Amino acid sequence: MKAVLVRIGVDQAYGGWNAPVDPTTGAFVYVPIPESATSFHPGCRRTFGEFIPALTRFYEERRCEPQSRLSRQAMDESVHLDPDFEHLTYGDDGQHRGSAIAEFERGDLLVFYAGLKPLGTYVDKLMYAIVGLFVVDEVVPIANVIQERWHENAHTRKSSHGKHDIVVRARAR
Repeated sequence: MKAVLVRIGVDQAYGGWNAPVDPTTGAFVYVPIPESATSFHPGCRRTFGEFIPALTRFYEERRCEPQSRLSRQAMDESVHLDPDFEHLTYGDDGQHRGSAIAEFERGDLLVFYAGLKPLGTYVDKLMYAIVGLFVVDEVVPIANVIQERWHENAHTRKSSHGKHDIVVRARAR
């Protein structure tokens, strides 16, 4: 069995802020990084605005003021929603770290972690946490992803992509 640890989510390097975490419960909000692509297949573009309800609910349930900068992020700005936990996919360029992932087989693991901003008095501190785990079902070259499945991953949502790009599909259970 092989495994790779993959950092995901908005952070200081990609987006300029970190998504929130409640250090007492471990509850957090996954917010993807900004997407630099300018062209998407019709109906496939995803935006930061989609994550406002989850962030609003997170802060309201904890009766605290929002600490995230998403309110300052352009709501219509595109996001690179990868991994896509709804569709259980993860895309990669198939090179560098991705070359190892391209060789993954059924049962191998993708372990996702994020740097999250804790609520409360943890000024200028981050909490690093595992936020997801995929057990690989299959690895598919992006050229083999059929049009009906383009909406399932950040790499296939874009109208152009690298020739080595891959999509990992995880087992549902």
